[in-house]
Amino acid sequence: MPDHPLICSGKSVCAIREDRKTETLRVIKSQPKAIGGAWSMDLEPGDNFVDISGRLRKALVSRGRNMRDAGILTWRYVPCPYGKPGDLLWVKETCQIYGHCQQNGKTPTGRPAWRFSTHSSHKVLYAGEFITPPKNRTTFAYRTRPSIYMPKWACRLWLEVLEVGVERVQDITLDGARAEGVQIPCTPDGKALLEVGSRDDPEALMRAHYASLWDRLNAKRGYGWFANPWVWRVTFKVAECNIS
Repeated sequence: MPDHPLICSGKSVCAIREDRKTETLRVIKSQPKAIGGAWSMDLEPGDNFVDISGRLRKALVSRGRNMRDAGILTWRYVPCPYGKPGDLLWVKETCQIYGHCQQNGKTPTGRPAWRFSTHSSHKVLYAGEFITPPKNRTTFAYRTRPSIYMPKWACRLWLEVLEVGVERVQDITLDGARAEGVQIPCTPDGKALLEVGSRDDPEALMRAHYASLWDRLNAKRGYGWFANPWVWRVTFKVAECNIS
């Protein structure tokens, strides 16, 4: 069964394990430039567009000589990098792996370069178990590894893809925000605002809360909430291999 990596923050991992998060929105790296038509005069070969059924396509130069000479484009569907229904996702999270650092040449500026080497025991600590490693890099100890460097063998959380779609980030609904793990804001005494008759529209309140979270993760990359980027919407469930 095909599997794909999914980088998650510590809070997201916690929400997934508590069954509060069953969906993720991820920015489409090459943003679509048109909606509905493959034959827009604004499209160039290589441009992405979203068709009327909501699927992502890429404009290509036609293979047929007559069509190519006439400048007519063709297209192909763009596969989601997080797979299709039935595929597995292995969650990459920040962890501590038992090992040490070895000197590995020099950096372009002449400083020593280091390479992390995992101990043969393959011991791993996860969030909530971390310990402070010694300052000496060459000493074997539990060393913090950012999520992007987590190896597949260290993964403790596997997910099964249920559905994949394409939408704008601002299309998220109340149910979508809940599926993202967003928790309802509370009053100082701990009561949920939606249960004490908040004047705010429930959906608007949850969307605002999610928008703030989205901007903390994506605004600096140019994909903030008000930019309303196109995203992959991936729904999932914890794979049975994780259930003991």
